Amino acid sequence: MIGVILTLALLAALAASARRIQKRRRIAAVASSLPGASAESAIRLDDLGDLDTALRNRRCICGGFLQSLGERSEPFEGRVLRVVRAECGRCEKIQFVYFATATLIH
Repeated sequence: MIGVILTLALLAALAASARRIQKRRRIAAVASSLPGASAESAIRLDDLGDLDTALRNRRCICGGFLQSLGERSEPFEGRVLRVVRAECGRCEKIQFVYFATATLIH
């Protein structure tokens, strides 16, 4: 009898773990499809001041706001992107947000 109970408890724990893994994968897929989540989907900027506004309005997939930890320029397919390293204020996950700045005059 104890063996059956322990087996059921183990199966329940494994099922819960599998659900958490599936949820993380779905969240990661949604996050990677957002504008600016990759160099290919860089957010187009017409004004460098828009970078701060776009980052301030962007939310992490957990719902928290992102805070810039710094930025750099990065070449990508013949253009220069601005890459912001940001941290979520809620879950503390580090993310990179890509911005296309080709139309800006430096």
